[in-house]
Amino acid sequence: MQIDAMEKEWEKARVDGSITGNTITLKTQNVTSVSVVMNQLPKHFAVGDKLTIIIDGTVLKTGVLAENDTLTSHKDGARWTAGIITYPQLLKRHDLQGPVDDAFTSAFIVVKPSGTSKNALFDKWSKAEMNRFVEQWRMQFRGDPVVKMDYELTAADMAVNLIAFGDAQSNKLIAKLNAKLPIKWTANNIQAGSATYSAKDHGLIMIYPNPLNQRHYIVLNSGFTFREDAYLNNSKQIPMLPDWAVVDLNTPPDFVHPGKIENAGFFGEHWELKKMVKE
Repeated sequence: MQIDAMEKEWEKARVDGSITGNTITLKTQNVTSVSVVMNQLPKHFAVGDKLTIIIDGTVLKTGVLAENDTLTSHKDGARWTAGIITYPQLLKRHDLQGPVDDAFTSAFIVVKPSGTSKNALFDKWSKAEMNRFVEQWRMQFRGDPVVKMDYELTAADMAVNLIAFGDAQSNKLIAKLNAKLPIKWTANNIQAGSATYSAKDHGLIMIYPNPLNQRHYIVLNSGFTFREDAYLNNSKQIPMLPDWAVVDLNTPPDFVHPGKIENAGFFGEHWELKKMVKE
């Protein structure tokens, strides 16, 4: 079974299931889409079996089981219906829910800036964080990241997650996407909701569906978010930042943080910028 989408991220979600004969019964909490992967239940079912699925009391699927069947259902309003959910707008869902570290659980390309930011402190920080990430990925995960200059990207590269360092002045990819991102970032300011930060001494870290291919991520100015303090203890090698963070660069990076985290948060269920604690 796979949970494909939730009503609200970062709150408890649960699915209880039972099998009686050829009937699968599910009871859900905080779930809006779920798939039953039939080929992972070979001892219970065989190809050609007549099958019934009931979710929260609604009978959704009665039919004959085909080979490698995955049976997906979703909520349409308050009621469950059979089939894959359609996404008329951005929605947090399986493999597209953040936070920053989720971008490194599948293929990615590091996008290197070909230019220089107008803000010297940010430019130095961003390029140092990029070089650190490439080096630390090799040391911690035993592989060399694919790295391309911003002008080398092709249409085919949109089919993986893109990890871009720099800002709209220094990185051509960020310049192309900047107006379509929920946090506004100019040469002078970073505008997160009603909170404004000087771009001269602040940086933006963010994960968001790539506007050029919304099935994959764009990440700004971050690799995996745990740092040297966690390298000797697996229990600390976990995401240390949410979906976005504004970093005060007057405080240098250390073994825990990329700088002083001035503000940070998760986007909403439709990848919208929610009301923040610090505004």
